[in-house]
Amino acid sequence: MSARSAKSFSISCARPRRAWACGVVALLTAVLLAAPAAAAKGKKPTDPAELFNPLLSIEYSHWLVGPIADVASAGEVEAYLALASDEEAARFIDEFWTRRAEGYGFFDKKPRQVFEERAAAADKRFTEGALPGRGTDRGRVWVVYGEPAEIVFEKPIDAGVPTLEVWKYGKDAAEGLDGQRPKRVYRFVEIDGSKVLFTGRYRPNPLDRRRDGF
Repeated sequence: MSARSAKSFSISCARPRRAWACGVVALLTAVLLAAPAAAAKGKKPTDPAELFNPLLSIEYSHWLVGPIADVASAGEVEAYLALASDEEAARFIDEFWTRRAEGYGFFDKKPRQVFEERAAAADKRFTEGALPGRGTDRGRVWVVYGEPAEIVFEKPIDAGVPTLEVWKYGKDAAEGLDGQRPKRVYRFVEIDGSKVLFTGRYRPNPLDRRRDGF
């Protein structure tokens, strides 16, 4: 948004009748500005608000939210957020999976099919309240890397931290949909009914926690 547009927006918002519309526009503006800022820093966005493309229909605007963001490169995320039509989005998604059709060890299945099957299964296994299973921390790891070799539960050393759910992958684990091998261990801690990736610090307030990715 240019300085001139921002000034015009500020003046129009002064009218009470347009308060509701201004709120919507302000939200969309924040979303549009967030992604370029993250890209400029050389970091791939992880927050759902930064992965939402308001220029697309509901079918495509949320495509990056969830495990796709873990599979995509920073450049692909930036490119998708710059799309302005559903036709461009559909073509982008087809090309996205075509690029991954070779070199993966899924034998008789293409990566796109593996992703869709795992995402559907994750929705059944890991859904937490209104959040689909594929969008949860456990679901995202599972979609990208598949079933862990072992799942155990351990009591953390720090007092006050709930029992951790620990996923262990073998040293010979196959590459995931992101082209990388999984970490050997992923720990999840329950916060307000949700199992979130444990990064070493327990945050009982879900609004204060930071998703560090994999």
